[in-house]
Amino acid sequence: MKKKTWIIIFVSVILIALAGFFFFRNGAIEAKTAKATKGTISIVVSASGELEARNQKEVAADVSGIIKALSFRNGSKVKKNDVILELDEEQLSFAEKQAYAAYLSAKANLEKLDSIPRTSDEELDAAEAQVEQAEMAYGIAKKNLANVKITAPIDGILIYSTSTSGTMGQGGGLTKGSAVQQGQVLFTIADLSKMNFVANVDETDVGRIEIGQEAEVVIDAYPNKLIKGKAVKIGSVSSVTTTGATVFPIEIELEQSSLDLKIGMNGSADVIETTKNNVVTVPIEAVLEKEDKDVVFILRDSIVKEREVEVGLSDETRVEIRRGVRIGDQVIISEVAKLKDGDKVQMAEDE
Repeated sequence: MKKKTWIIIFVSVILIALAGFFFFRNGAIEAKTAKATKGTISIVVSASGELEARNQKEVAADVSGIIKALSFRNGSKVKKNDVILELDEEQLSFAEKQAYAAYLSAKANLEKLDSIPRTSDEELDAAEAQVEQAEMAYGIAKKNLANVKITAPIDGILIYSTSTSGTMGQGGGLTKGSAVQQGQVLFTIADLSKMNFVANVDETDVGRIEIGQEAEVVIDAYPNKLIKGKAVKIGSVSSVTTTGATVFPIEIELEQSSLDLKIGMNGSADVIETTKNNVVTVPIEAVLEKEDKDVVFILRDSIVKEREVEVGLSDETRVEIRRGVRIGDQVIISEVAKLKDGDKVQMAEDE
């Protein structure tokens, strides 16, 4: 046999020996273990979403007009009844005077007709109707003039509407001189001391949500802070995400938090569907389905003991064991598919 062939055989033997050293020390399979512990298992519905103020009020213009003044910058803290913006009263005052003059004229006409004996009932009825219409128009004009100052309905943060034309400035999309129409939303006042999280739950999971279920929310800006809450509203109208998924909005009322929370902050929520406390749990990797039954392998004096178990709830990391494992048992969590009852196992060293 050639020298080169002997070298190849020698190297192969060395490699096999090294493999045996790493995987079978003293004839034992290396495996990692973990203890069975008492703990809590929760089944959750997870969804992403964003923050919104629980109490926020939109304010619309009661009358058309031109913005004369903006009293606060976008994002300012305001108090209830603070004047947020003011419309130019010149046109509204002129309209009020015209309406009043029309009312007086209609009233004078009625009095004149009433003093003429030959006036028919139809003419009097028509004149009275004109007076009523003129009086109503005058009342509206007076009300419009009184609504030139638009105030905050609650304490909170001022958020100007950006749906209007105009450059972004002190008033968001509103600027001095901008024209506004009756019914147009001008701004929102949001109370940031009480916040809700609106989670977009997939249609396949929304049936698992119930009002009153507890929830845990993490905001992206504060990844290490957990905010507790509860589901208070399940939306009835779906929307479609950019990935094509159909989702329903779930409102979660958050507990008071010291975090600086802002409207529109993104985050994620776990709505807790079911929770079991003080149950025996093991890592999910410890359970093996074998011949239509669930088993775990317990390590006793380096020897594997196969145990059939009854499993219960499970989350992403642990599973409840109703029968077959006791608290403190050392269960094997690696190489379980290779094990059988009676195998010799050596605990693997932590990496």
